Amino acid sequence: MTAAGAAAPQVPIVEAAASAPSPVRTHARRLRDYEWLGASPMIAVPLLPLLAFLTGARWQDWALCAVLYVARMFGVTAGYHRYFSHRTFQTSRVFQLLLADIAYPIRRALRHQANARVWCVG
Repeated sequence: MTAAGAAAPQVPIVEAAASAPSPVRTHARRLRDYEWLGASPMIAVPLLPLLAFLTGARWQDWALCAVLYVARMFGVTAGYHRYFSHRTFQTSRVFQLLLADIAYPIRRALRHQANARVWCVG
């Protein structure tokens, strides 16, 4: 209600949205045409791991990191995806548990990955 006691005119949401100008998106043709502020997280996040070289880690640390990375990715690819989703190969119960256990920390870290039982039901 306004100060005079009359109700304010209601503007439908559809009309208000339709009256707003729509942004025209074009491709940037020169470097100065990019929206660098909006693009900065997409540029910085992949480069941040390079700062790990400044920590003073030894070659043994990097080797362990590479071995664990390969093992976890094998667990996700061969275990969760190839075995539990598609059943592309046969294996023993012990190796099934090993495959599910290898990928477990990644599944927990990502939070949107379901457990192996849900992958089986698919």
